Amino acid sequence: MATLKFSLRLNSPAFAGAVQRGTKTIQFVKGGRKQTKTVEYFPSDRFGLRVPAVRGILEFWYRALCGAKRPQRIYEHQGRVFGSTELGQGLSLRYARSPEFESGELVVAETFKEAFLYLGYGPIQRFKVPLGGDRSQVKCSSHSPSGWRDAILLSTDEKKCVFWFVAAGTERQKEELRRALILLHLFGGIGSRSRRGWGSVRVEIDEPTSIGKPSSVEEFDEQLLSLWEEVGFEATSQRPRFSAFGPGSRVFRTPAVDGGYGAVLQEFYDRFRVTRLWREFRDIDQSKIAQQDHDLEWEDMTKRRVSGLPKRLAFGMPYSPRFRKARQAITYAQESQLGGGGGGVAGRRASPLFLKVHRLANGQHFGTALLLNGTFLGTPGEKIGAAVEVGLQDPPDSYEAIHEFLSPTAASPSRDRLSEWTEIKLPGI
Repeated sequence: MATLKFSLRLNSPAFAGAVQRGTKTIQFVKGGRKQTKTVEYFPSDRFGLRVPAVRGILEFWYRALCGAKRPQRIYEHQGRVFGSTELGQGLSLRYARSPEFESGELVVAETFKEAFLYLGYGPIQRFKVPLGGDRSQVKCSSHSPSGWRDAILLSTDEKKCVFWFVAAGTERQKEELRRALILLHLFGGIGSRSRRGWGSVRVEIDEPTSIGKPSSVEEFDEQLLSLWEEVGFEATSQRPRFSAFGPGSRVFRTPAVDGGYGAVLQEFYDRFRVTRLWREFRDIDQSKIAQQDHDLEWEDMTKRRVSGLPKRLAFGMPYSPRFRKARQAITYAQESQLGGGGGGVAGRRASPLFLKVHRLANGQHFGTALLLNGTFLGTPGEKIGAAVEVGLQDPPDSYEAIHEFLSPTAASPSRDRLSEWTEIKLPGI
């Protein structure tokens, strides 16, 4: 039986919590009054990164190489490597040793507060905490009045935040797993909000490979192309019907930045703020897409019908733009249970945009952005609507909003101009 040993090292904190265990008591301010509340507590697993979660993310990246195959063929290929009820035992995956890591409340750094909140929304929340008397202060962390969630934190000790695994199977299973590990190293992370830069991991494989710790972003570009060759992607002209590599997939790399992983998340957020968020900024160029989407969403909400679909849906669904002045929101999602008949929303479409934090040998950080350009919903005939009275629309087949995010020309609220990202052309794409 062939074995493959590998490790995962975190480049950014991970929200990879276990099930709810016990409670925590917190104090916060609501309605001008101090309140004390006992909330559910979600600690990190004692092994940090759980085997089922690692296995699941590796299966995702393996499927990402199968965009041209029919669903049944993908299921068979995946089953032969990872196992299935029809094809039997796949490769086994277990811990190679117990990890050392720190976990607990992730408190948002003031420097990158808005970036952390936006990219980590859900696990990271903002609320008011008592300081004494009637005064209160806004705090942003991984706990809130809705619950307490620990994060796996980074450590200055290089021996910590490393998780070792060993896989065993046939030689074929080992080689296919190796391909998935390379993609995880280049583009992926683990845990909640991993597509927005949290839980970014560096993979190390215990055998010769092109994976390494580059000393510069230019060296990383060379490594990426070398690793892509090792992956052995089969070129295809067919556009995949799920998140997979194929025609139109694009890869960008940010410049190297100082300031740790937070500076890379700030890079990502600056582009989101200009191209996706609608703001009445007076000191920057407002995205035309964001402006047009805002007007469409406002009209749909006030007139209670869906007249069109915002282009920013391409970043994922359900999509719920909120209007602060009106204190209302409109939610766009798939057809199921929408409109006057259902009263609810259903149908999730995860973002096809994968953002990742990388670390250089000199301590600087940089980021990558990957667009897996599949069809938006994948199932012909499905429509999109909103939780309003009438109106269903055909799903958009456009990534125009994401293309604008990847190569904008607008200024940023925090700088004169956004930094230029370098596009890396993948052979065969």
